[in-house]
Amino acid sequence: MKALIIDDHKINRLYLKTLLEEHFSSIKKIDEAGTVSAATRLIEVTNYDLIFLDMELKDGMGFDVLKEVKEFVYVIVVTSHKEYAIQAFKHNVVDYLLKPVDINEFKNAVKKVVRLHEKEEFAKSLSANTDVVKTKDENEDALMINYKNQYIAIAKKDIVFIKALGKYSEIHVATKSHYTSYKNLKEFESAMTNTFIRVHHSYLVNFKCIVSYSRETSHVILNNGDHIPVSVRKREELFKKFRLF
Repeated sequence: MKALIIDDHKINRLYLKTLLEEHFSSIKKIDEAGTVSAATRLIEVTNYDLIFLDMELKDGMGFDVLKEVKEFVYVIVVTSHKEYAIQAFKHNVVDYLLKPVDINEFKNAVKKVVRLHEKEEFAKSLSANTDVVKTKDENEDALMINYKNQYIAIAKKDIVFIKALGKYSEIHVATKSHYTSYKNLKEFESAMTNTFIRVHHSYLVNFKCIVSYSRETSHVILNNGDHIPVSVRKREELFKKFRLF
């Protein structure tokens, strides 16, 4: 596993790094960053499995770092500021630890990530890259997915949205609550037709299922009643799909 520690105080970075080296031999690579810009540069060249994130940095906020993460990564917040907890959990962080760090809480949070990572690697080895079976013609209307040891055909028109679930994905369809797939959201995005749009780093939405967009909450409302968040970076792309009057 590869980890990145983001904190603007070197002594804090050293402390977390020491804990990781002492207790988690499975984390082979540990990088450090003291600013948003330094963290962004590292994230651009390395696919980290785990990020330890302080909330207030010298050149911005921890949320600014999360905006630059293109693929899913586990995040554990380590900060002195409890007031950002609700917003952080909306970004699907694994845990939110307050300084001074309790060693047992820290170890439990990291153990949780290690277990999830191990399950993902095992699942990947079982799926053997056959989880999403594309039809010969990319314009055909169905996907085959590996679900509970059988292949199931899902009509693309029946898919309302797909949600990132760790490094897995949840496929929400009109006829069932959802299917869980071992493939990540980016792989589904490449397999889908242009009627699907990435509105958030965690959501791929069937454009034809969008009923409305709320400017107040920056969510799209879908025809199954679900409300899906739209990120600032994806809003313009979404609006291009709409004909605004």
